[in-house]
Amino acid sequence: MFAAVPPKTIVRLETRGGAYVSKGQPLATLWPKPPNPEKVRRRVASAVEVGDERTMQEDIDFGLRQLVDIGLRALSPAVNDPTTATEVVLRIGSVLRRLLTHDLPPEAVAGSEGRVLLRPWALNHDEYVEHAFDELRLAGPTQLRVVTTMLRTLRMLVVTVEEAGRPERAPALERQMRLLLDIVERRNDLRPEDLALVRAVSSAETDPADHSRTSPHYADG
Repeated sequence: MFAAVPPKTIVRLETRGGAYVSKGQPLATLWPKPPNPEKVRRRVASAVEVGDERTMQEDIDFGLRQLVDIGLRALSPAVNDPTTATEVVLRIGSVLRRLLTHDLPPEAVAGSEGRVLLRPWALNHDEYVEHAFDELRLAGPTQLRVVTTMLRTLRMLVVTVEEAGRPERAPALERQMRLLLDIVERRNDLRPEDLALVRAVSSAETDPADHSRTSPHYADG
């Protein structure tokens, strides 16, 4: 992109990688106006690859979207496959574990001779978390196994970002946990024992899957 524009040009991309663009929609805005605008327009357009279908190259969100779609189909009444939905949540956790502990490409990039590239539509970490869990959180509360897997995955990610020195990325994950718990607690068809289990899973201090708090039992020899 920098090679396509004159020195001291600011380029603002009006879309993001993987987004749908309609015919005639602006791809970029440049200022100041170049002395040969038509030539620069062609060069800028050629620097942006436009295809008929999304790909996962340079588009992490598309990979997350595919996983979420698999999970939603598995949770549909026609399929009713909570095992597949659970596996989807675990794999999403693996993707986000790496994504949330790394920096994303900066929104503004400076090039040589005063060139600047702005990408205001690029997704941030919080938006990736929303795209990964928003729909599954709404579709999953009918299956307790999916709910507990989501809670444990979100807890794992909170610990991961805190240990990686990125505590500012934890609130988006904690928000998903709160919203999920709120949905589950509003259900009127859950037995008290099931609701207590979900609440327990939401905290590492009370998760029954953690056996480190149980006293060891020894058989007489």
